[in-house]
Order: sequence, then C-alpha cells, then structure tokens
Amino acid sequence: MQRKALFIAILVASGSCQAAGKLTTTLGLDYSSGEYGTDTKTTIMSVPLAVKYETGALTLKASIPWLSVKAPAGATLGPDGRPLDGGTGVRSTESGLGDLVTSLTWSAYDNPQSGVAIDLTGKVKWGTADEDKGLGTGENDVSAQADIYKTIGKTAIFATLGYKVYGDPDGVDFKNVGYGGVGFSHRVSDLTSAGATWDYRPKVTTNGEPTSELTGFMTRKFSDTTKMQFYVVKGLSDGSPDWGGGLTLSHSY
Repeated sequence: MQRKALFIAILVASGSCQAAGKLTTTLGLDYSSGEYGTDTKTTIMSVPLAVKYETGALTLKASIPWLSVKAPAGATLGPDGRPLDGGTGVRSTESGLGDLVTSLTWSAYDNPQSGVAIDLTGKVKWGTADEDKGLGTGENDVSAQADIYKTIGKTAIFATLGYKVYGDPDGVDFKNVGYGGVGFSHRVSDLTSAGATWDYRPKVTTNGEPTSELTGFMTRKFSDTTKMQFYVVKGLSDGSPDWGGGLTLSHSY
C-alpha cells in the first residue's frame, strides 16, 4: 500500500503543476529476448507508463512498467531489468507491476551559440516489483549521471557518464559501478529524426556479465504535442538481450 501511495502521490503532484509548466505522458511497449549467458532463453515484455513535468531548468519524471517475464523457474530480474544468475528447470511466466523509477534533471548549461548543453540527473529506482515473483530485487537503487550534448547543424551527438549504487537483497552483494554511453541523432526532416546509441555497464556480480548494446531509433512527430518513437536493440554481450525492440507514444499538454 505504501508503494502504491507513493506512485499516486507523484502522479497527483505532476498533474497539479500542469498549468505552470509542461506535462508529458508516455505509453510504451517493449520486448526483448536473450539467454544471458545460460542455456535457456528469457523473454521480457514491458508496458511502461511515464509522466514527465518540465518547468524552467528542471525536469521531474516518474515511470512504472507492467511486466510479463518468461524465464527458468527461480530466476529473478536484477539491476536494470536484466536476469540474475540462477533459475533452473522449466520456464514459467510471471507478470505484474515492475519497479517505480523517479528522477530529477537539472539543465545545468545550455549555450545555443556553441550548441553545447549539459544535464545533471539524480535517479532512484524504488523496489516496488514483486520479488517473490522474480520481477525485481525488492531493493532501492540510486544513481547520478551527467549528459552532454553537442549540436552540429541537423545532427546532435551526446554522451552519458554515471554511477549507480545498488541495494542488496538477501544473499546477493551487488557491485556499485559506473556506466556510460554515446550516440547521435540526425533530423531527417521537420517531422522525423533518427539515430543510434551504444550503452555499457560493467558486471555487477562476481559471476555476472557486463551489458553492452546498440540501439537504433526513429522519432516521428505527428504534431507539436504528439510523437512516436520506434527502436531496435542488439545485444553485444551475454549480459544484454540477444535482441529487442519497441515503441513509445508521447503527448504533451
């Protein structure tokens, strides 16, 4: 009940600020499949709902997914929604709400003349997913990251550098690690842009694997307030899915 109340409170707070800033809601669909260093495939379907409120240089965001996970019996989704070591036997399917993630971003630097911008973000993953179903660790994670952007004509290049502190469930000792990524986005037309990103995170358990994956995306605007994004993911390590993809639909008020 406390976790549910927390999520409702965030939604209410965002809605109450609508008149003073910009409110955006996003609904998505994500699917991924991979063996994650085992002999058995794990498939994950996620339907995330996100609410974002922007005012001045600050952006507040909250998101929570509905999950359906088909994995070896006893497996658990660990940090960043990746399966942990363990789980044997016949695959079974579990479903339910995932972890609530909240973040606060400050646009620390923005120079239109040079095309350079820097965002600083603090993020908390609340352990709201049902750990008994293997949908999460049941613990909270905290991270901080910096994003830098450089615009050159119709193309923007960007990089991310962050550090995450993980909550440890019983019997597991996660390593706190840095993470990062690079990418670009190109404006194909007034309504369409496309790009790619590469993201990396070291292993967080002794017997685990790092995550390394490429994502290609295309964003299409239908109006000044509505847009859709399609993306595909290719894993480059055993800690990432073999492949994945999805779409999001966003509307601003």
